[in-house]
Amino acid sequence: MADDLPINRREFEARFDALKQEIAAQKDSITIAMAAADRAITKAETAVEKRFENSNEWRNTVESLQRTYMPRAEFEQVNKTLSDKIAANSESLKARDDRGAGSHQTWLMLGLALSVLGNCALVLAYLSHK
Repeated sequence: MADDLPINRREFEARFDALKQEIAAQKDSITIAMAAADRAITKAETAVEKRFENSNEWRNTVESLQRTYMPRAEFEQVNKTLSDKIAANSESLKARDDRGAGSHQTWLMLGLALSVLGNCALVLAYLSHK
């Protein structure tokens, strides 16, 4: 049994050394994986920061545009005022056209009457010469 112990001891130490090497290799793998994870996290954080910067730019753009927009109540009031002015101008033009149509009819009737009188005068003159 005494002979078995040193062999077992050598075998134990060989296995122990092999385990130490495996643990060292795993430690190196974990170190590499952690470094890669850190780089990935840094890259993701940078991407998120850029996204938020872009979002903030859009938010600022929209806010500045909204400051220059006319409020709805003001637009409705201006729109009503312009609509009323357009309606008043349309009525004025229609009234002017109606008056103009009536005066044109008066001139036509006067012209027709003068034409009839002139024709009658010509016919009488013609008949009196015969």
